Amino acid sequence: MTRLNAKTPRVVAGASSEVRGGPDTTVARQPGGWPDTRPPTDWPEYGSDEWYDLDTRDPRKRLAMFEAAERWRQQKLRQQWLDGLDDADWYAEVFRDARRIAAQTIAATNRIRSFREAKNERAKPRPAHKLQATPGWPPIRVPGGNGAHLIYKEGRAAA
Repeated sequence: MTRLNAKTPRVVAGASSEVRGGPDTTVARQPGGWPDTRPPTDWPEYGSDEWYDLDTRDPRKRLAMFEAAERWRQQKLRQQWLDGLDDADWYAEVFRDARRIAAQTIAATNRIRSFREAKNERAKPRPAHKLQATPGWPPIRVPGGNGAHLIYKEGRAAA
């Protein structure tokens, strides 16, 4: 059943629910009546080979163009903002990331240098550590002493 829309003289398909008194059961309103067309979630970069290979009616091609246009607009806004800054603020803004990266590089270099210094210090020969028994601790086995132990006795160590 078709009827005319009251405001505009065009035909509206399907009867309204108030005319028939029940829920509207036209094909367009039933689940599965419309094709499942979800918007694309990824698209090729504008101007790439994949973009040129797409059909002109493909929505991914239009989305890539919209994305490129929006990036251009944002770049122009940033350029206008930078042009409004005085020289000191302009240099601080433009070279901010370079200063941060340079600071990280210097810190990493210092860590490498200190690691090498520590490695070289560990490689130097040192005098042997003198074993000494401590009160309250179990006996200490003497390395290379064929089972000899140091035991704490009356305030002094004995072998």
